[in-house]
Amino acid sequence: MHLSDITFMRKFLFLAGFLTSFSFAALGQTQLIQDGDFESPIFSPPWNASPGVTVPSDTGARSPTHYLSLGHTVGLQLAYQTINLPTNTIAAALYYYYNIISPGASAVDQFHAVIRRTDGSLLATVDSRTGLNFDQFQIPPVYHPIAFDLTPYAGQAIRISFEALDDVTGSGTAFNIDDVSVWVETTADIPPNDYFTNRTVITNNSAVKFGTNIFATKEPGEPNHAGNQGGKSLWWTWTAPTAIEHRWQHLHYAARGLQWLFGFESYEVGRRQWQR
Repeated sequence: MHLSDITFMRKFLFLAGFLTSFSFAALGQTQLIQDGDFESPIFSPPWNASPGVTVPSDTGARSPTHYLSLGHTVGLQLAYQTINLPTNTIAAALYYYYNIISPGASAVDQFHAVIRRTDGSLLATVDSRTGLNFDQFQIPPVYHPIAFDLTPYAGQAIRISFEALDDVTGSGTAFNIDDVSVWVETTADIPPNDYFTNRTVITNNSAVKFGTNIFATKEPGEPNHAGNQGGKSLWWTWTAPTAIEHRWQHLHYAARGLQWLFGFESYEVGRRQWQR
């Protein structure tokens, strides 16, 4: 998509942004979970597991061939990994997929995904299931996605823990987990020209500039642009060398369903005017 504007003003400040909400697992984020797909030959730290927890290699995996499996037998089983969320975290999220096989659809067989402190005390419950939430056996298996916001725990060491408790009166329910990840973005991921005061200077008569507003923000007091509330703006500044015609082209890439906006604000002798 190209957008061209003919301009005659002496100085222009440019704004470009996708007007959308935060999207996870994107360019620039850091992945904190190790062996989240359980493909390592030996199931060991950074994962810690109690006896009975298995990592099968069969058609029960979501991808590619291995997965974490808890339950099957009476008693408590758990597997956890400890991660450290950076102190400068601005957004963090846990993702994983679950599948439940319960021969008797047992309500007494239970599963919990929880966040714990390193001493084992509970911080938050991510999700809870029982054998009643079973999936029909099929190949490939049915897995369900879960996402959980970890931003409130910035600066802390936490455990991501998966825990199953099969009851003696249950039916040996298997709680399967695959593709675990924790994506974090920090202040280091914020574009340098996120704020108007830090706008990037464009020099010369011809230039090509690239940028991503995945981690950009709408700064306090920033007005709506072209009547759109927006939320992720980037700024560039350019001064026309002469009062002649100049033409601008904008090439954008956006995920399906995202709105985008490209425009400029003109400044001359303190006067500000938005044009699109």
